[in-house]
Formats: sequence, structure tokens, C-alpha cells
Amino acid sequence: MISAESRDPSALYDMPELKRNFGEPMPVQADMIGEDRWDYTKRHRYGIVDMVCTYVGVMTGFAVLFFIGEHVRFAPVRMMPKDVLYDGKKHYSFELE
Repeated sequence: MISAESRDPSALYDMPELKRNFGEPMPVQADMIGEDRWDYTKRHRYGIVDMVCTYVGVMTGFAVLFFIGEHVRFAPVRMMPKDVLYDGKKHYSFELE
């Protein structure tokens, strides 16, 4: 299976938009190997194991930073005093003055 991106761009094809010739067998995954899709024959710079390990390492690092930030406060959070209705004060009234 050779994707369209890996084929010769200057060759004369019967269907140049798909880079296919008439009578050429079409693979089952033909919708996935166009020029704007996945290239099966491309060699990646890094292996799959390296990419997965890097992804897991970065996500773990962000998760650790997130959980540390949730539990450790570097600056105190200043909050207004709690508004309790029955503390003996009159907070509002509906009577006309």
C-alpha cells in the first residue's frame, strides 16, 4: 500500500487528483491514503515508543504541576467575611424610610 503523497508528483496519471491509474487495485483503506491524509510509507523522525513516552511524560508533568498548585498556596487568598443572615445585624429591609 503506497499513499498518494509518496508517489511521483511529476508522473502522468489517469486520475491526477488521486494519483491513480486506470485498473490499479484500490486498497480497503483508500479513503485514508490520500494526499491530505495519513502517509503509510513515511519514516518518522522518532519511533512510536519515543513519541508515546514523551506524551506520557509531558502529561504526567502537567498533572503533577496541577495537583501541586491545587494543594500548595504561595500567596494567601483574601476573602470577604462570610455573610450570615442571623448574626444580629439588619442587612436589608423592605420598609420605606
